[in-house]
Amino acid sequence: MNKTRILFGVTLLLLLAVGVGLYVENNRGTEDNEPAAEPSVIELVEVEDEAEADAVAEQLAEMKAMMERQKLAYERDMLRMREDLAKTEVERDAERVERERIEIQLRQRVAQIRTASKLTTIIEVFPDQGFVVIGAGESKNVSVGQRFRVRRGDKVVGQVEITSVDYENAVADPVPGTLIRDSGDASWLLVGDDIIALE
Repeated sequence: MNKTRILFGVTLLLLLAVGVGLYVENNRGTEDNEPAAEPSVIELVEVEDEAEADAVAEQLAEMKAMMERQKLAYERDMLRMREDLAKTEVERDAERVERERIEIQLRQRVAQIRTASKLTTIIEVFPDQGFVVIGAGESKNVSVGQRFRVRRGDKVVGQVEITSVDYENAVADPVPGTLIRDSGDASWLLVGDDIIALE
């Protein structure tokens, strides 16, 4: 807005100067003996142009300083972004290593479960009464209070604790909080589930 007003004022002054110049040129022959006139409009315009040039130079210096500050801020932001990216890459590498470690442990665990020797199987289930019968007893050194894992396929689906024993079989109760119920699995222990030793 200020620049527009300045340009408009300068344009008016130039037009005025041209008009005065033409007037002076037309009247030059008749007024040769007059005393020296005050500074012409053209000289005033030049003085104002110098002031405007100083103002423009000052504005340019301010803009240059502002651009320098913006450049420094941009460089700081870029440095911070590079540091964040490097940190993110390190974190991603750490997460990848941790994921690989967990996968190795899971594979080892599955291999342990798969290769664990089977003592016997569940031969009867009584979910309403909350116990199972396993096909091993005193003849296989099973005793009251022992705990065993229950394996189904490659997964341990729970633990049982022996509550009574005869020579061939034993009665066991599921250990509270150990039954695993995946969406694809049956809701309780099943006949045929393997009984394996605790590690």
